[in-house]
Amino acid sequence: MLTISGETHTLRHSIGDVLETEEIILVKLNPESGEYDSRNVLGFDPTGTKVWESEVPEKDTRHTFSGIALRDGEIIGRSWNNHWYAIDPETGALDDRGFAGK
Repeated sequence: MLTISGETHTLRHSIGDVLETEEIILVKLNPESGEYDSRNVLGFDPTGTKVWESEVPEKDTRHTFSGIALRDGEIIGRSWNNHWYAIDPETGALDDRGFAGK
């Protein structure tokens, strides 16, 4: 479960990482071993309303995000095979940054 500003959400997987900026709270979910959840980064506004789920990394439903971080002012999602994406904080859209961000 996740609670933001008194708003409680039951999530479909356990919480792996949380990243908070002024405009968005990102939650990376950890699917159970052997399960896939290609939209495992969720965006919540500061009032606790879920506003988006991330796009599918690598356009393949077997791919999931293994980490999220703030890097040089951008939110970066790292897929399981170290492919990096900038995540738009307003929409959850992905901008491909390539293998290991190169």
